[in-house]
Order: sequence, then C-alpha cells, then structure tokens
Amino acid sequence: MVRDPRACFAILVLSFLTALTGCGGLGHSPNGGGTTSPPTPNAPSASLSASATSIAPGGSTTLTWNVTNATTASISPGIGVVPLTGSKQVTPTATTTYVITASGAGGSATANVTVTVSQPQPGPAPTVKLSANPTTITAGQFTTLTWTTTNATSVSLSPTVPSEDSQPLPLNGNTTVVPKSTTTYTMTATGSGGSATATVTVTVNQPAPTIKFSASPDTIITGQKSTLSWTTTNATSLTIDNNIGTVDAASGTKDVTPTTTTTYTATATGPGGTTTAKATVTVAQQLAITLTAQPTSIGSGQASTLTWSSQGAASVTIDQGIGNVPQQGTQQVKPAQTTTYTATAKDAAGTTKTATATVTVVTNPGNLGAIKHIIFILQENRSFDNYFGLLGAYRASKGLPSDIDGMDLNAVQLDQQGAAVRPYHQVTQCVENTSPSWNPSWYAYDNGAMDNFIRAKDDPTSTDPEYHRWRLED
Repeated sequence: MVRDPRACFAILVLSFLTALTGCGGLGHSPNGGGTTSPPTPNAPSASLSASATSIAPGGSTTLTWNVTNATTASISPGIGVVPLTGSKQVTPTATTTYVITASGAGGSATANVTVTVSQPQPGPAPTVKLSANPTTITAGQFTTLTWTTTNATSVSLSPTVPSEDSQPLPLNGNTTVVPKSTTTYTMTATGSGGSATATVTVTVNQPAPTIKFSASPDTIITGQKSTLSWTTTNATSLTIDNNIGTVDAASGTKDVTPTTTTTYTATATGPGGTTTAKATVTVAQQLAITLTAQPTSIGSGQASTLTWSSQGAASVTIDQGIGNVPQQGTQQVKPAQTTTYTATAKDAAGTTKTATATVTVVTNPGNLGAIKHIIFILQENRSFDNYFGLLGAYRASKGLPSDIDGMDLNAVQLDQQGAAVRPYHQVTQCVENTSPSWNPSWYAYDNGAMDNFIRAKDDPTSTDPEYHRWRLED
C-alpha cells in the first residue's frame, strides 16, 4: 500500500520531538496538563541612605546602598557606576539629592536621599577707620597712612602702595607713601558680614621753583669770557635768554663773551610755577684789569699760576717782586706762605686800576706723621652719608668738634617725573638696591657728580621703581 510522503515526514518529526521531550510529550506539564511560559524575572530593588542628612559647610557624610535583582547600579550626581552593595563618603558644597538607579532583567528601580548643607549665618558687619599724618605735604615728602578694622578678614588699599616683601596688608597697621599729587586713598575691609570702606585725602602742594643764577666774573673787558652758573630746585625746565635757550634744569654752566654790558635772565619752570633770576655781565670799555690764580690753594713748595688781562693800560705791574709785566699774560709763583698778589694797570693819564688774587699755602699738606688713624669702612650698597651723614652733628651735640663733613640737608634731586626728593629718615632697614646694570649705574655716576641716582631707575617692576628710598638721613 502506497502512503502519502508528507504523512511519513510528519510521523518522523513527531517521533523526534517525542524523543527529545520524554514520555510526557512536547509542551506538557508534569501533571499532564497544558503548556507553560518561561518564569518571569524578579524586579530589581534598591535602597540608599546617608549617615548624616544635614551637615555644615565643608563637612562630610557617608552614603550606604544595597541593590537586589539587578546587574548594574549607578549613583548621581558625580559618583557614577558603583557595586551592588557598598558605601562612599561625600562632601557636597550645597544641598544635594543623591539618586541610585539599579537595572536588571526585570527592569529598573531607584532610591534617593537628600543631604542638606546648612548655610552659615553672616557675621557682624566689618568697620574700618583710615587716617593720614600729615594730611598736607609738599611734593617729595612722605605721609603715614594708619588704619584699624573690626570684624574683617582682609583689607585692601587703593591706590595700591608697595608692600614690604609683597605681604598682604595687616588688618590693623600703617604704611608710608610719597604721593606725587593730591591723592584720595580708599581702604576696603572685608569679612563674613560684608565689606566697609574709609577714605582719606592727602593734599600735595607743589613747591615753587627756586634758582640761583650768577656770572663770574661779573666784570670783563672786551674779548674776555664770563661763566654763567645756575642751580635750581623744583624745576623741570630752564631757559636763558640772549640766544642761549634751553639748558639742563638742575644745574650747569655756560660761557658767554658779550661785547657790551648784558643782563641775562634765567627762567625756571616746574609744577609749582615759574621763577626768574638775573645776572649782569659788565663789559668795561675803559681802563680795566683782571687777575686770577690757579690753583688758589697749594702746599708748601708747590706752584700756582697767575693770569691777568688788561684793557686801555699803558703799563701793568704786579707786586710781590714780580714787577712790570705785559698787558696780558701768565706767571708761575711759589709763595712760601699765603700771599695776596695785586696787579696795577695805569693808563696814559696816570689813572690806575687794580685787581687781586690770593694764593693760600697749606702747611705740611704731605706730612704723613700728622695722620693718627686710618680707618677702612666696608660700605656694601651704602654711601658715607647713609652711615655717617649726621655724625658731625651728633659729635657737636656731645660737645665734641664737628670735624666730619656731613650731608647737605637742603640737597634736592628730581626724579624721572621732575618731582623733588629731599633727604629724609628711612622707615625701614630693608632698602631695595639701585640697579647694578651698566647704563643706569653710569647715568647715576654722572661723570663723578654722583647726582643722578633718583633718575636712574631701571626696573619698573621693583617695589620702589622711582628710587625714592635711596635718600637716607633727614
């Protein structure tokens, strides 16, 4: 009997499935009932707690968690993936809600805990007092700012002032300032309770320029020269008329040879105004004679040279054994003691004019036996005036001879902006050095005059770029 091939194939498949599932048959329940679905996975669960739910600023708390029926867990914010069970210390800066998320085959679950960060109560409001002594100064002088505060944690001053060793300003203290112009200083005190300010104004008076102006000699004969000399204070510019023009404002000389009597006017200008001074050079057109000695002071046995010039003279004589001489000339002399020489010019009418020159003879100038002590002083970054500028005055106060050259308390130098700086007491032993670089050092040297230190600034980042602290004694 022929069977249907499709029926045969179905019988084979059924037999194969029966063998796989056992005698119970495919999809049968153990008790012979109907078919069943795979078991449903259990849903995850999660718990999250904090050892302290309220902390102070900067404080910490410990988070603890436990997760079941999950394969992964993470905590936000800022923690990320974590083990299914564990703990972690946290330090929130503000109130934060932490959330744990557990995920598994059965879904996901979350839990959270809030940690409250308490905000500190503001403290009492700060106070600040600021004063200046004196409140009115002359340009180049200094004043002392003094301040006191309460309930403050920091202070600041505007405009800023150079601070020793770049340290913050103390809550209570003082500092010296040298304002170049009238300045209002503002002190700000800051604390947990807010901030407070105080101000003080320092009035800076700009002194009027002064000038010393002279001509030497002030009387000449035609063809001779006279030297104009000047020194100024508080001046930024100086001009001299009669075609001389602008000259060095601080000090200087200028040779002139006027053909007629001439009055020269020097005009000094500075922040404090303008000042003028005059010097007249008289040019003698009739009988005249001049006599000078160079050097004017010699040691015993040394020589000095007399120089003379005459105008309108029929004869010229010099005393002290020299006798008749040409109308102009030079003569070397070696007086044994201090001597005054007189040159006499006589014209055809018998009128005479005289001129004198004194040569001072210093006795025993080279007698080494007169030296009692030789003292060597190591002066690192210091001048003689720094250490001993007022030693002579101190000796005088003790009844001792004041035989030590002291510093000039009236000396004035101008800084780069033309402000005058006078000698004054240092307020600290910690004084910033002047620049050792070649250009500013040579500029300060000023061909031996040693008078350009204030204007030789080199490093604008230093605590004292204007070099106002190089002056030492007052």
